[in-house]
Amino acid sequence: MAKIAGTGGRSLSVKASLRLVFAFLLVGTLAIGVIALTQISRLNGFDGIYLS
Repeated sequence: MAKIAGTGGRSLSVKASLRLVFAFLLVGTLAIGVIALTQISRLNGFDGIYLS
């Protein structure tokens, strides 16, 4: 398990672990959303997400 300085060598607390997992899930969801938007814009023939 990951260890952080100042905790006396203990592993991450439950709250810190949950925050870390939530952050990873949020980043992954945003990445999938961006990929999906770029794929949709390619299928529709747009030059990008932002319309000029």
